[in-house]
Amino acid sequence: MPHSPSIEKFPKKWFSLLGTILVSSAMAAPQNPVGSAPAASLSTDGAQEKTPSYRTVRPVRTVSLDFSRLQNAADADRKAAVLFTLPLPEGGETEFTLTDSEIFPPELAQRYPHIRSLKGHDRQGREVRLDMSEEGARAIVFDRDGNWLVQRAADAVGPSASGINEYLSFRETAAPAWTGSSNQRLKQRASLNKTTLSMTGFIEADGKPPINDNGHRDYRIAVATTSAYSRYFGGSVSKSLATIAEVLNRVNAIYERDLGIHLTLVKDNNKIIFLDPASDPFIGPGPESPDWDIDFTKKQSQKIVTQIIGKDNFDVGHVFELSEGGSSDNNGVCRDQIKANASSGLSIRKSTGIAKLNQEFLNTVAHEIGHQFGADHTMNGCERNEGAEARNAYEPGSGSTIMSYAGECPIWNGHEAVNNPLHSLQDIKGEYFHAKNIEQIRTFLKEGGATCGIKRSNPNRPPEIVIQNGEASMFIPAKTPFSLTGFARSQQARAQLTYTWEQIDLGPEQLKNEVLSDKGKGPIFRSYPPGISGTRIFPKLEAILGEEKLSIGEVYPATTRELNFRLTVRDNLGALSSTAYVDRKIRVVDTGQAFTVTYPAGGEKWRARDRQSLSWNSAGTAQAPISCQRVRIDLSIDGGHSYLFPPLLVSVPNTGRAQVDVPPLGRDISRARIRVGCETNVFFAVSPGNFSIVK
Repeated sequence: MPHSPSIEKFPKKWFSLLGTILVSSAMAAPQNPVGSAPAASLSTDGAQEKTPSYRTVRPVRTVSLDFSRLQNAADADRKAAVLFTLPLPEGGETEFTLTDSEIFPPELAQRYPHIRSLKGHDRQGREVRLDMSEEGARAIVFDRDGNWLVQRAADAVGPSASGINEYLSFRETAAPAWTGSSNQRLKQRASLNKTTLSMTGFIEADGKPPINDNGHRDYRIAVATTSAYSRYFGGSVSKSLATIAEVLNRVNAIYERDLGIHLTLVKDNNKIIFLDPASDPFIGPGPESPDWDIDFTKKQSQKIVTQIIGKDNFDVGHVFELSEGGSSDNNGVCRDQIKANASSGLSIRKSTGIAKLNQEFLNTVAHEIGHQFGADHTMNGCERNEGAEARNAYEPGSGSTIMSYAGECPIWNGHEAVNNPLHSLQDIKGEYFHAKNIEQIRTFLKEGGATCGIKRSNPNRPPEIVIQNGEASMFIPAKTPFSLTGFARSQQARAQLTYTWEQIDLGPEQLKNEVLSDKGKGPIFRSYPPGISGTRIFPKLEAILGEEKLSIGEVYPATTRELNFRLTVRDNLGALSSTAYVDRKIRVVDTGQAFTVTYPAGGEKWRARDRQSLSWNSAGTAQAPISCQRVRIDLSIDGGHSYLFPPLLVSVPNTGRAQVDVPPLGRDISRARIRVGCETNVFFAVSPGNFSIVK
């Protein structure tokens, strides 16, 4: 049995996520891939690693670097590819091939030649997004082993950093935690969203085939900034445009990979960067005024962008401001009356007075643009379900994907909204779309979203998926763990396939104290970020083994019901990415008992080469409709996390009893477990405690 999926934990407070990247001395001078003039050497003399002088919770590598040669090489020919090396967080380096991300159209790029947005990949299939401006260079690497960043140490630890060339390389999960969600943001979220989830109404999974025409679409986006936003980042048009490019480069990485959407700034975007509060059209009545309108900025965006840019010169519009949260109209892209009705707020923390282009803001932008492309909220179980939408509430609790309310699930404590830990899956949204949001947006792209933008063909074929035990549906016993496995292959040598199994059932909202129970309808399993394994275990293995408690989104199905799942496979080919989907139905039968191993139960001592009796509660699984006639018996020596091959026994009648010969293992084992699983089905049971095997 493969390991359970890795759980990406999103810290609450982040460094500036798009950190400064430079090139280390270990890199050899590259050859120009285009074959014109030789590229400048991107190596740096005297690069040194230093021991961090501050506390971190995960490894953070500190390196002394200089990026000026990288800047010069990239500026020499905007169309040429450049090779560069990036320091890995755990040590070593990897070389990327870098090309222009095409965030700026030619006219805007000519006006601001020092602002560059780049993208690239290495030989292992990692993707990098890199931005350079007068403020330095910033990058993130999307890695199947965990995303990582390189940035100036001064951006993370402040003036205590030893110099301007001191940089950090670290995994996203190495950032320090922020200690609370913003109450103001939660209040705004609760006010902005009017659609609530009916307690009694629900929609069954419709079984419609996923939409994937494998085409890519380019849209022109106009992004305005308020004077407060612009002044915070230096008070110049150039610096504001650099932050916009940085955000869109990161957002495009997600949208290109999951949806085949690329966003390019309009050629006159510099004309909607506001610097002076006296002439800022986005300054309106404050919350204390009777004329205050929480949607004022969003509505002004539509008016101002249309007036200055012209309704025929953009496909979608947005405004960046200093505030909490965001607001946007659904299905607005291409619709002249509402296509710029959208705003995203960058938060200034009350405790520090600091705002950064952190993951929270980047995900707010991705979330609000998602609405503009037709995506609904996905959470099912926020208190009062403010903002929940019954037709798309596929995620338990707060949810965890881009269109969820991860970290923003409000509960009223009597006088204000605070984050509700009971319903919160994690503190920051994951950087990927739920499978049903992908379906929603792809449907929109074939309908309203097809009336503007430019459609381009993708020469790459989507991955091809094969499902293990792939019958259309299977019956399993309630209160019993199970696993789903899919394999995929791609014709593209550079493809790095990642997998996500997600439940796609709708049902009544999950109220307080109901998030750990199965109500017979609706979602009980959470979504996890795409990973390299095509197998997911339900609930997660740590809960099955008793190492962790059951938690929201990780419970046993306890009723007779249907469970519908979708496997999404991404090939991670950047601008030429494709996705593929397969649906799977599991029918749960409550037989009155769980399928369990009853002996060994934990604490026993077996001797190698002895014959031992095993027992399990078959829980009526040999009878119809489950009809599991034979089981397989496996041995683990690491507490149930992996199992030896070959199995102890195969094709064993599912009677609840069997005799096994204990294999010689060459050493004493203290963490042995037995697993009994149906040979023709997906359910299994693991002995409840560790036992020992001695020589």
